[in-house]
Amino acid sequence: MSQKICPKCKKPVNDNAIRCPHCNMRLKVICPTCNTANLFGLDSCTNCGTVLIKYCENCGSANFPDAKECRKCHTSFEETVLTFEKNRSKTFSKSNEKIEPQKSTLSQQTQPVQPVQPQAAPQPELPQEEYVEDAIIPENLAYQPQEEVIDVPEEEIVDDNQNDDVVEVDDIDVIQDEQPEEEVVEEFEYVEEEEVLDEEDQPDFVPADDDSDIDNDEYEEIESEDEPVVKQEVPEISIDELLAQSENSLDETEIDENQDMVFFDDAQPLLEQLSNIVQTQNNAVIAAVCAEEGMGKSTIIKTFTDSLNQNGVVPILAECSESVKVAPFGTIRDFLLKLLTLPDLHPDIQTFFGDETKQLFVQNFETLNDVEIVNFMNFLYPTMHAGFDSIIDNRNMTCALLEKIFVSITSKNKAAFIIDDFDYIDTASFEFIENLIRKQIINNQTKLFITYRERKSARLYFDKDIAKQDIFTTMYLNNLSEEETQTLIKNFANTQQVPTAVNFAINEKGKGNIFFTEQFLALLFDVGYMFINGNSMSFKEDEPLPFLPKNIEEIISLRYKALNAQDLKDALMTASILGYKFDKSAFAAIADITEEQTTELMQRLVDLMLIQPCSDFEYCFKNMTSWSVIFSEAHNDPRFGVICKKVFYILGKFALSNPIIKASVAKYRDEADAATQAWIDVSGLCGYLGDTYIYALALEQFLICSNYDENSEEISDLQQEALEKIAKLIYKQEPERAKQYLNAPIVNARENSDIVKLIDLCGYMIKICYQLSDNNGVCETVDMIINAAGEEISPLEKSLILSRKLTALFNEGNCEEGINLANNDILPILEEELAKNNDPEFSQRLFTTWFDTSMALVKLYALQGNSKSIEIVENTSEILQMNNIEDVIYTIKLSLVKAFALTVIGKIQESVGILKSIEQIPEYDNPQFILERNLIFSLNLVFSNVTDGLREILFEYAKYSENANDKFGKHIYKLMLAWLTYSEGEYVKANNIFDEELTYYAQEKIVTGALISWLFIAKNALAIAGVESAEHVAMKALEVAQNPKFSQYHIAVYLQKLVAEINLAKGDASAAKMYLEKGMLIAKQFGLDLAQIELYRTYVKFLENTLAQAKGAERADIANKIENTYKSILEDAEKLKVPGLVESVKNDYAALSATL
Repeated sequence: MSQKICPKCKKPVNDNAIRCPHCNMRLKVICPTCNTANLFGLDSCTNCGTVLIKYCENCGSANFPDAKECRKCHTSFEETVLTFEKNRSKTFSKSNEKIEPQKSTLSQQTQPVQPVQPQAAPQPELPQEEYVEDAIIPENLAYQPQEEVIDVPEEEIVDDNQNDDVVEVDDIDVIQDEQPEEEVVEEFEYVEEEEVLDEEDQPDFVPADDDSDIDNDEYEEIESEDEPVVKQEVPEISIDELLAQSENSLDETEIDENQDMVFFDDAQPLLEQLSNIVQTQNNAVIAAVCAEEGMGKSTIIKTFTDSLNQNGVVPILAECSESVKVAPFGTIRDFLLKLLTLPDLHPDIQTFFGDETKQLFVQNFETLNDVEIVNFMNFLYPTMHAGFDSIIDNRNMTCALLEKIFVSITSKNKAAFIIDDFDYIDTASFEFIENLIRKQIINNQTKLFITYRERKSARLYFDKDIAKQDIFTTMYLNNLSEEETQTLIKNFANTQQVPTAVNFAINEKGKGNIFFTEQFLALLFDVGYMFINGNSMSFKEDEPLPFLPKNIEEIISLRYKALNAQDLKDALMTASILGYKFDKSAFAAIADITEEQTTELMQRLVDLMLIQPCSDFEYCFKNMTSWSVIFSEAHNDPRFGVICKKVFYILGKFALSNPIIKASVAKYRDEADAATQAWIDVSGLCGYLGDTYIYALALEQFLICSNYDENSEEISDLQQEALEKIAKLIYKQEPERAKQYLNAPIVNARENSDIVKLIDLCGYMIKICYQLSDNNGVCETVDMIINAAGEEISPLEKSLILSRKLTALFNEGNCEEGINLANNDILPILEEELAKNNDPEFSQRLFTTWFDTSMALVKLYALQGNSKSIEIVENTSEILQMNNIEDVIYTIKLSLVKAFALTVIGKIQESVGILKSIEQIPEYDNPQFILERNLIFSLNLVFSNVTDGLREILFEYAKYSENANDKFGKHIYKLMLAWLTYSEGEYVKANNIFDEELTYYAQEKIVTGALISWLFIAKNALAIAGVESAEHVAMKALEVAQNPKFSQYHIAVYLQKLVAEINLAKGDASAAKMYLEKGMLIAKQFGLDLAQIELYRTYVKFLENTLAQAKGAERADIANKIENTYKSILEDAEKLKVPGLVESVKNDYAALSATL
């Protein structure tokens, strides 16, 4: 049972106690309207809003809400019945007065604590964080724990038994049966007296039933009515399509595909340009050559590499391929193997790891120590294994070693990095290359040259911090023209007589591609349509073409099938199993032929233009497409499995630079045990090298080979372990897939009551759900942990787990649930632990969680429309200052939540000022901060009714959110775009967008979005469908907004205003006035200044309506009241300094004045 501390005797009491059992101090007050137990000292009921305490303006004493005079000074409470009255000196007192920080126990220290300065936490590299790691925390903050008690001055805590004649704040519910008499609301205006609110005017926030959760049916109930609200045809193009078509950039780094591109029709000037880039120290640090596959990029790179050698530049070359892409650090390894002239398959590993080789490495890499030499040799030919737990440390070790090696190479020689077929670079190597660029190891002297297929700027391959630099040049080699193609055909066939059908087929299908042209002609030769005639070729012109292949894949397939020599087919099959690039000695061992026979066989395939030599000991296919097609054809050969077994056996005799090759071959042997073991072995090798991507790939292949079935109830321990590890490694890049992998392990941990593992796995599931904007999934996962763990976790652990739920509750709009959770179940526990913990590192992380929870609480209060948000910001800021905590990340977070809170209550200018103040902080350049800033900035524009250029801004921000996978923000911007469409008078189009968004928010159970959609659907209905439809929607929305689970006060105010306008349209002025009063009650209670102004503007409409019916002196009185009200509205608008608001009020007043 949860316990609190009595504010009088300081002893623990039951959370539900009305009075302290030790000293009889009253702890809670029963609301006379709804019977809710409220913490004593609250001004009004947290459930229904009934006033519980009336303060004397003269002496400040607390009194019963129905008291006629002050119990202390006997000042009479003037019984004014004006519920919309206003003391001009106090209307905006909440927002203008200096807010004193709450007397949180965090700020009650006699001396500031000297904590370990919290540092901006770097991104954790370990994939296996414990669940507490996202929540844990700083130290030596010797606060007293904040208990759930009311902050009441000591002199006002009076025992009930001491003096029955004195009524104090803790006795208010003693006479709860004595209800105040109902009073009739007669007037409604700005006056100079203090406010008195009747019981009938309390906001109708009714308690929810036990099954008060709002489900999808309740969200969409309006749409299921017999008379739909405003159903029109869906627009021809949706907002999502508009976003996709928009030319506004996602962010500052989005670039045109053709940026930095230079186009070439011939390879020679392109080669000259490459040479110029090497020789000059200009800004071109990264130079790219792109062209279609088959246009000779690799030939250009070979020519360029040879020229570098001749000019004293060391080319550090890597050739990427499908095999390299799935090898641990495959591209970097290819760099080093070529640099050291080592084969992919080493025939004598014992010699390689011998003393002679080690000595050679020591001489060439003198900066490496003995351990690093061994690790370097193991990197080239992996043999060492490591497990999952050390994989991140090993990645860091490997990257540090490789960086040291490349620094050593480039410091001694002028060098150039060259990556052919950059499209196939492996992820670990790509990240390492980016790091070399960031550290300027790749620079304007040691440059990077890459080739790839796509016609786009090289910038688009790199992360934004690199892409935005002016260091790129991209050269595109165009396809051949028809005339150039004709020349190529004639040169290839050594004849001027080429049939028209051949020319047409090549031009029509090849589109100027060199490889297509050559292979098509070679196919014609294979089938005898083209034949040798003396020193040239001839064609069977009297016969039609035997075929018209659609693409290069079909040509390669036909060529493979046309081979009559079985030894050539077998050779291609064996070579394709070894990969795009294959070792000559390994091939000879598999084919069981001599070296001379191998050379002769390879030459025949070279002559057929199916393979080509790529080093003294290796051959490769003509390109990736030819290898892929031939491998697919070979896979269908009945002898494929037999050859795979032989390949697998022979590979066991070699040291492999790429261990994936053997495991891949094992997969095709139809021997499950050997294949599963091979992939487990690969994962161990990757674990030692630290390649997390290939490690995950190896485990996925293990699952396939071990016949894993996600629908099966029988999952082995090894499969469970593999699923966990994969999910932990890929959850950031592939959250959907990670979620699927985690399901079975989570079920298994729960069924086995393995709470530690359950918490660990669910911690990852929570991260995944946040990435997927699955807020309901977050809440369900947190609740599952709490329910499954029960008493097995400590209060601190429970609070840390619960803290993961707050952002999801904010996103869903479940304000009250989030506020109660933070105030009752998280913050008090964290503060108690901070007060007693002496571990600096733990305390630092714990403080971070306390701070983030406080910021989440601010956002929840702000979204709700509660000005307590500002008080918490000020209180938190004071605590940071008092404890000398200076952390720029804290400053940014605090500023953003304060700006958001100020925006909601209407202090737009202050919010704008805060946003400007943090934009120059370097750490502000963080996607999450930018997302929050964009949202607040756009809300400021909308609340200010600034529409010029707004559409472009909203599109830009929506695309940025989409690019950052921020579904919450993207859909909020879609609502704003719909609002803008509505404000432009396009009601039908706007309604369709709101209706579309309502469906989304209903599915995702996001209350805030659903309420905003309903609000504007009702406004639309009022404009084009009539008051009945509008009222139906608005009242339904108001019911949800006032549900105690959500308590969306801010939106409720605007719904009250809308319902008032609907009643005015119906001619029911009395009902309109009632809803305006209810809205004003909420707006004033929570300091919603801008909302108050909007309510008063609607009140003027009410007065105008009354004016039309009045005559004589009554008419003059109402006219005077309208004028005074407008003057007061204008005065308040000038105080808020909302852009455009003052002008709008003046225009309204001017228009009205003409009629008075």
